[in-house]
Amino acid sequence: MLNQLHAYGVVWKDEELNITGNSNDFGRLTNQLLQAMIFVNNMFVLAPEQTAVGKQKAR
Repeated sequence: MLNQLHAYGVVWKDEELNITGNSNDFGRLTNQLLQAMIFVNNMFVLAPEQTAVGKQKAR
Protein backbone atom coordinates (compact mmCIF):
# COMPACT_ATOMS: atom_id res chain seq x y z
CA MET A 1 0.00 0.00 0.00
CA LEU A 2 2.77 2.46 0.91
CA ASN A 3 4.45 1.99 -2.47
CA GLN A 4 1.22 2.84 -4.26
CA LEU A 5 0.70 5.91 -2.06
CA HIS A 6 4.24 7.07 -2.85
CA ALA A 7 3.44 6.68 -6.56
CA TYR A 8 0.74 9.34 -6.01
CA GLY A 9 3.18 11.49 -4.05
CA VAL A 10 1.24 10.85 -0.84
CA VAL A 11 2.76 9.99 2.54
CA TRP A 12 1.07 7.98 5.33
CA LYS A 13 1.97 9.61 8.66
CA ASP A 14 0.20 9.38 12.02
CA GLU A 15 -2.73 7.56 10.37
CA GLU A 16 -3.23 10.46 7.92
CA LEU A 17 -2.62 10.83 4.21
CA ASN A 18 -0.45 13.87 3.49
CA ILE A 19 0.76 15.53 0.32
CA THR A 20 2.93 18.61 0.03
CA GLY A 21 3.79 20.85 -2.87
CA ASN A 22 3.67 24.27 -4.40
CA SER A 23 0.36 26.16 -4.35
CA ASN A 24 0.68 26.56 -8.13
CA ASP A 25 0.21 22.76 -8.37
CA PHE A 26 -2.90 22.75 -6.16
CA GLY A 27 -5.13 21.13 -8.80
CA ARG A 28 -2.67 18.33 -9.55
CA LEU A 29 -1.94 17.75 -5.86
CA THR A 30 -5.64 17.61 -5.03
CA ASN A 31 -6.20 15.09 -7.80
CA GLN A 32 -3.32 12.91 -6.61
CA LEU A 33 -4.56 12.99 -3.01
CA LEU A 34 -8.10 12.07 -4.07
CA GLN A 35 -6.79 9.21 -6.22
CA ALA A 36 -4.79 7.91 -3.25
CA MET A 37 -7.87 8.14 -1.00
CA ILE A 38 -9.91 6.16 -3.54
CA PHE A 39 -7.16 3.54 -3.75
CA VAL A 40 -7.10 3.07 0.04
CA ASN A 41 -10.90 2.97 0.23
CA ASN A 42 -11.07 0.33 -2.51
CA MET A 43 -8.55 -1.80 -0.63
CA PHE A 44 -10.91 -1.99 2.35
CA VAL A 45 -14.11 -2.37 0.31
CA LEU A 46 -12.69 -5.17 -1.83
CA ALA A 47 -10.82 -6.95 1.00
CA PRO A 48 -12.12 -10.33 2.13
CA GLU A 49 -14.39 -10.14 5.14
CA GLN A 50 -11.96 -12.24 7.21
CA THR A 51 -9.30 -9.54 7.03
CA ALA A 52 -8.58 -8.25 10.53
CA VAL A 53 -8.30 -4.66 9.32
CA GLY A 54 -11.53 -5.02 7.35
CA LYS A 55 -13.37 -6.29 10.43
CA GLN A 56 -11.94 -3.49 12.55
CA LYS A 57 -13.04 -0.81 10.05
CA ALA A 58 -16.50 -2.35 9.71
CA ARG A 59 -17.28 -1.97 13.41
